[in-house]
Amino acid sequence: MMYKSCAAYTLFSIIVAAASAVSADDMNLHVSIVDPEGALITDNELSAEKLVEASVDLCASVECLSGERCSIVGNEAFCECIEHCELPSDQRQKICSSSNKTFDSECHFLRQKCWCNKNDDKCIDPAVLNHKLDYYGSCRYIEQCSEEQKRMFPGRMKSWLDEVLHILNERKDLEPRFIDLVKLADDMKRNASERFWLAGVTYEFCQLDKSHDLKIAKEELRALVSSIKSLENCIQPFLDECDADNNGFISDNEWATCLDLSESDVVVLREYCKKN
Repeated sequence: MMYKSCAAYTLFSIIVAAASAVSADDMNLHVSIVDPEGALITDNELSAEKLVEASVDLCASVECLSGERCSIVGNEAFCECIEHCELPSDQRQKICSSSNKTFDSECHFLRQKCWCNKNDDKCIDPAVLNHKLDYYGSCRYIEQCSEEQKRMFPGRMKSWLDEVLHILNERKDLEPRFIDLVKLADDMKRNASERFWLAGVTYEFCQLDKSHDLKIAKEELRALVSSIKSLENCIQPFLDECDADNNGFISDNEWATCLDLSESDVVVLREYCKKN
């Protein structure tokens, strides 16, 4: 039961990271509309339909950075920093930056970067522009991954990836192309196969392989790393070693080597990764 609880907590962190990533990417979709005199136009003065039309027409060609939103003054659209960031109810949604500084949320972190980028008086430390999100949760000491821990890590990763696959399926959040993987895992468990984790390992690689070229950029693993780094101190060293040729990508063969996939397992992985 102790392991199940830890795995569920790890899954929660992964889901929080995914939700936060979407939130960060969508921050530029927030729109405020101001008349030429500088007064904010309220919903009572401008219908919801016209508000949407204005945001689509004027903000469509404006690309705002994370931490910014598109604003409209008169007939001009421009990017400005997000004004309000809600305080999360769950403390695990705090983030620790690469400078070992804790922020109340990813929104607060990105907003601070925006303020500093625009030389706003609310910028506390311009050095934040060079910092990245390191992991979710308040900053704390994370012990170095020992060789023994690193040796044991792949087994833990296989098990919680299987749980991720099944819980996403229960939540109806699994892409249709991966549904058969759940059945594959369940069939293997009924047959007492020790390699039931193949389905979860396959799912994780394929959903990270956005370009469908059977390789994932290490940068694309950032969300996965940041979501569980505070719980699994070996995740980054493990993934670094997976990139055996150190070219910045983890290929299907490198993933197979790291997670003990057989040649027939790799055939299954490639089959699912190529599905649309």
